[in-house]
Amino acid sequence: MFCNYFTDKDVVDYKTAKRADTEKFSRFFAAMLSRGIYLAPSQFESGFLSFAHTEKDIEQTVRAAHESLKENPIISPKCMAEKSLFKNLLEASTVGLNLVIATFIGLAMGYGLDYAMDKWFGWHTKPWLTIIFLFFGIISGFRELLRTAKKASNESEKNI
Repeated sequence: MFCNYFTDKDVVDYKTAKRADTEKFSRFFAAMLSRGIYLAPSQFESGFLSFAHTEKDIEQTVRAAHESLKENPIISPKCMAEKSLFKNLLEASTVGLNLVIATFIGLAMGYGLDYAMDKWFGWHTKPWLTIIFLFFGIISGFRELLRTAKKASNESEKNI
Protein backbone atom coordinates (compact mmCIF):
# COMPACT_ATOMS: atom_id res chain seq x y z
CA MET A 1 0.00 0.00 0.00
CA PHE A 2 1.39 3.42 -0.86
CA CYS A 3 0.39 7.04 -1.26
CA ASN A 4 2.29 9.99 -2.71
CA TYR A 5 2.31 13.34 -0.94
CA PHE A 6 4.18 16.34 -2.28
CA THR A 7 5.29 18.10 0.87
CA ASP A 8 8.51 18.86 2.72
CA LYS A 9 7.07 17.57 6.01
CA ASP A 10 6.37 14.01 7.14
CA VAL A 11 2.74 13.00 6.68
CA VAL A 12 1.60 11.38 9.90
CA ASP A 13 -2.09 12.25 10.11
CA TYR A 14 -4.95 13.91 8.25
CA LYS A 15 -3.85 17.40 9.28
CA THR A 16 -0.35 16.99 7.80
CA ALA A 17 -1.77 15.25 4.72
CA LYS A 18 -3.99 18.28 4.06
CA ARG A 19 -0.85 20.48 3.89
CA ALA A 20 0.49 18.56 0.89
CA ASP A 21 0.49 20.31 -2.48
CA THR A 22 -2.47 18.87 -4.41
CA GLU A 23 -1.56 20.90 -7.52
CA LYS A 24 1.80 19.12 -7.73
CA PHE A 25 0.06 15.80 -7.26
CA SER A 26 -2.40 16.70 -10.02
CA ARG A 27 0.47 17.42 -12.45
CA PHE A 28 2.22 14.19 -11.44
CA PHE A 29 -1.01 12.20 -11.83
CA ALA A 30 -1.61 13.63 -15.32
CA ALA A 31 1.98 12.91 -16.39
CA MET A 32 1.74 9.32 -15.13
CA LEU A 33 -1.64 8.85 -16.82
CA SER A 34 -0.19 10.06 -20.12
CA ARG A 35 2.39 7.27 -19.78
CA GLY A 36 -0.26 4.60 -19.20
CA ILE A 37 0.11 4.38 -15.41
CA TYR A 38 -3.22 4.64 -13.62
CA LEU A 39 -2.76 5.95 -10.09
CA ALA A 40 -5.50 6.73 -7.60
CA PRO A 41 -6.91 10.07 -8.83
CA SER A 42 -6.79 11.75 -5.44
CA GLN A 43 -3.74 12.40 -3.35
CA PHE A 44 -5.74 11.15 -0.38
CA GLU A 45 -6.32 7.67 -1.80
CA SER A 46 -3.95 4.73 -1.58
CA GLY A 47 -2.33 2.65 -4.28
CA PHE A 48 -1.85 -1.08 -3.86
CA LEU A 49 0.90 -3.40 -5.00
CA SER A 50 -0.03 -7.05 -5.49
CA PHE A 51 1.18 -10.27 -7.07
CA ALA A 52 -0.79 -9.28 -10.17
CA HIS A 53 1.97 -6.71 -10.79
CA THR A 54 4.94 -8.20 -12.59
CA GLU A 55 8.52 -7.05 -12.41
CA LYS A 56 7.97 -5.49 -15.83
CA ASP A 57 4.97 -3.53 -14.47
CA ILE A 58 7.06 -2.21 -11.58
CA GLU A 59 9.93 -1.21 -13.86
CA GLN A 60 7.48 0.53 -16.22
CA THR A 61 5.94 2.41 -13.28
CA VAL A 62 9.32 3.51 -11.92
CA ARG A 63 10.45 4.63 -15.39
CA ALA A 64 7.21 6.58 -15.88
CA ALA A 65 7.56 8.21 -12.46
CA HIS A 66 11.13 9.22 -13.20
CA GLU A 67 10.14 10.68 -16.58
CA SER A 68 7.11 12.44 -15.08
CA LEU A 69 9.16 14.02 -12.32
CA LYS A 70 11.87 15.02 -14.78
CA GLU A 71 9.29 16.61 -17.10
CA ASN A 72 7.60 18.47 -14.22
CA PRO A 73 10.23 19.27 -11.60
CA ILE A 74 7.99 18.73 -8.61
CA ILE A 75 10.61 17.61 -6.15
CA SER A 76 14.22 18.54 -5.49
CA PRO A 77 17.12 17.19 -7.56
CA LYS A 78 18.40 15.45 -4.42
CA CYS A 79 15.26 13.30 -4.37
CA MET A 80 15.57 12.63 -8.09
CA ALA A 81 19.00 11.13 -7.42
CA GLU A 82 17.19 8.53 -5.34
CA LYS A 83 15.01 7.39 -8.28
CA SER A 84 15.66 3.72 -7.57
CA LEU A 85 14.41 4.04 -3.98
CA PHE A 86 10.78 3.62 -5.04
CA LYS A 87 11.61 0.54 -7.10
CA ASN A 88 13.66 -0.96 -4.29
CA LEU A 89 10.86 -0.41 -1.79
CA LEU A 90 8.35 -2.07 -4.10
CA GLU A 91 10.61 -5.06 -4.68
CA ALA A 92 11.40 -5.38 -0.98
CA SER A 93 7.72 -5.41 -0.10
CA THR A 94 7.14 -8.40 -2.37
CA VAL A 95 9.97 -10.47 -0.87
CA GLY A 96 8.12 -11.20 2.37
CA LEU A 97 4.91 -11.95 0.51
CA ASN A 98 6.74 -14.38 -1.79
CA LEU A 99 8.15 -16.23 1.20
CA VAL A 100 4.80 -16.53 2.96
CA ILE A 101 2.84 -17.49 -0.14
CA ALA A 102 5.39 -20.10 -1.27
CA THR A 103 5.26 -21.65 2.21
CA PHE A 104 1.46 -21.80 2.22
CA ILE A 105 1.35 -23.24 -1.30
CA GLY A 106 3.77 -26.00 -0.25
CA LEU A 107 1.71 -26.66 2.87
CA ALA A 108 -1.55 -26.83 0.91
CA MET A 109 -0.06 -29.13 -1.73
CA GLY A 110 1.33 -31.50 0.91
CA TYR A 111 -1.90 -31.56 2.88
CA GLY A 112 -3.90 -32.14 -0.30
CA LEU A 113 -1.65 -35.00 -1.39
CA ASP A 114 -1.81 -36.59 2.08
CA TYR A 115 -5.59 -36.38 1.95
CA ALA A 116 -5.75 -37.78 -1.61
CA MET A 117 -3.39 -40.65 -0.85
CA ASP A 118 -5.42 -41.63 2.20
CA LYS A 119 -8.84 -41.28 0.57
CA TRP A 120 -8.17 -42.68 -2.92
CA PHE A 121 -5.48 -45.28 -2.31
CA GLY A 122 -5.73 -45.99 1.41
CA TRP A 123 -2.09 -45.05 1.87
CA HIS A 124 -1.55 -43.44 5.25
CA THR A 125 1.11 -40.87 4.42
CA LYS A 126 -0.02 -38.22 6.92
CA PRO A 127 1.85 -36.03 7.91
CA TRP A 128 4.87 -36.88 5.76
CA LEU A 129 3.79 -35.35 2.45
CA THR A 130 2.60 -32.24 4.29
CA ILE A 131 5.99 -31.88 5.97
CA ILE A 132 7.92 -32.58 2.75
CA PHE A 133 5.93 -30.10 0.67
CA LEU A 134 6.01 -27.51 3.45
CA PHE A 135 9.79 -27.84 3.32
CA PHE A 136 9.70 -27.43 -0.50
CA GLY A 137 7.58 -24.29 -0.08
CA ILE A 138 10.00 -22.79 2.42
CA ILE A 139 12.94 -23.59 0.13
CA SER A 140 11.12 -22.01 -2.79
CA GLY A 141 10.42 -18.85 -0.77
CA PHE A 142 14.05 -18.51 0.31
CA ARG A 143 15.20 -19.21 -3.25
CA GLU A 144 13.13 -16.24 -4.40
CA LEU A 145 14.56 -14.16 -1.56
CA LEU A 146 18.13 -14.99 -2.65
CA ARG A 147 17.29 -14.33 -6.31
CA THR A 148 15.96 -10.88 -5.42
CA ALA A 149 19.00 -10.12 -3.25
CA LYS A 150 21.37 -11.22 -6.02
CA LYS A 151 19.52 -9.06 -8.55
CA ALA A 152 19.70 -6.04 -6.22
CA SER A 153 23.42 -6.65 -5.69
CA ASN A 154 24.04 -6.87 -9.44
CA GLU A 155 22.12 -3.62 -10.01
CA SER A 156 24.05 -1.80 -7.29
CA GLU A 157 27.36 -2.97 -8.83
CA LYS A 158 26.21 -1.59 -12.22
CA ASN A 159 25.49 1.79 -10.64
CA ILE A 160 28.96 2.08 -9.07
